[in-house]
Amino acid sequence: DVTVEVVFEADKIVSVVVTAHSETPGLSDPAIANVPAAIVAQQSLAVDTVAGATVTSEAAVLAVNNALK
Repeated sequence: DVTVEVVFEADKIVSVVVTAHSETPGLSDPAIANVPAAIVAQQSLAVDTVAGATVTSEAAVLAVNNALK
């Protein structure tokens, strides 16, 4: 599970911060750091997953998607 805090301004994603997760420490760290940053930079959920942390990457994207609903 990945929980995120998403900040919006008008129709722009300003920030995405992972506030909690139950992913494997160390292994998930690159995805926890890079996927939220990529979502903000690209203003899209269509971001690349992190090799070796695909499940965490997808969980982060799903959490942001749920926040958008």
